[in-house]
Amino acid sequence: MKPTPPTRKQGLGWLTDLVSNLTGYAAIRVPLQRANRPREVTLNLPGYWQIDSYSCGGIAAAMVVQCLRPQVSFQRVHSAVAPLPETGAGTTRVTRALRSLGIGVACRPDLTFDTICDAIDAGRPVVACVTTADPCTDHWVVLYGYGRRPNLVFVARQGFPFLAKHRTPWPEFRREWSLRGLGLVCWKALDRERGRPSHSPKEKK
Repeated sequence: MKPTPPTRKQGLGWLTDLVSNLTGYAAIRVPLQRANRPREVTLNLPGYWQIDSYSCGGIAAAMVVQCLRPQVSFQRVHSAVAPLPETGAGTTRVTRALRSLGIGVACRPDLTFDTICDAIDAGRPVVACVTTADPCTDHWVVLYGYGRRPNLVFVARQGFPFLAKHRTPWPEFRREWSLRGLGLVCWKALDRERGRPSHSPKEKK
């Protein structure tokens, strides 16, 4: 959630960007793990597998918007965020896009396990950043559920479906939380939606 530094095309980043450019797809719809044990709660958040190397902010925003306002298309959200190939999308860009689409956003610097659980119980997903192997690059994720005894959070990470680990022990998530305690708590605002759809990479169902 800190200011987004330039994205370095490491590993297969250049190849996934090429695939995204050739196909016109930024993400593919995938299933997420859901609450199926005692004392677990999850929101009805849609899941996505990110194809390119820089759209995590746009995809995290799309998951939140489509959870709270299902009628809004992926293309419309992605266009509102407009992540950049070299810098992705920072906090201001993501927050403004969410608010423009009728989503209330509170930037909270003091989130704890209990306050995240309270947000989920109120139907409010939480967007946060986690660290990556590249110390100059953070990754946007969405917290959409929790479990107690043991404490855990459900984290939509946008990675390969067969490698995704959505159910994450709370101590493990705290270690990878980029700026511990900082997150965007989101809800369906009362204001009417604003903005119009425009051309943007599509999701593939």
